[in-house]
Amino acid sequence: MALNENELYASSSKDPFPRIKPVHQYPKKFANVASAPELAVGTPVAFDNVNNEWVVWSAGGTNDNSTIRGFVYPLPIQLHASDEVLGVVMVAGEIHYDDIALPSGEAEADLKTAIRANLAARGLFVTGLTEVR
Repeated sequence: MALNENELYASSSKDPFPRIKPVHQYPKKFANVASAPELAVGTPVAFDNVNNEWVVWSAGGTNDNSTIRGFVYPLPIQLHASDEVLGVVMVAGEIHYDDIALPSGEAEADLKTAIRANLAARGLFVTGLTEVR
């Protein structure tokens, strides 16, 4: 039976991000951030090896914050101004480049450089890049 026109791709059983294919996803503890931003699905995240908390990836970050360790998936993460929060991170799987949310204040060129820095060795594969190395 065919679907009605207004039912096409409107089912709640459909993944809104079909180009993100997780293999492993785990809850992680995120550091508090004064501005309490919401991390969109597909935001690259890193592990702060000094504070032992997950943070938003930053190209010029310290404490290994410039190494992408995963992507926010399957739900956005609302950070808190004074407390740590738990959020689910895809630490292995495949994501399309167009579905990666560029963090505020970061340059797209720096993101591409970080993606090419042996990301596949950590089990994260990015498709849809315009240049291949």
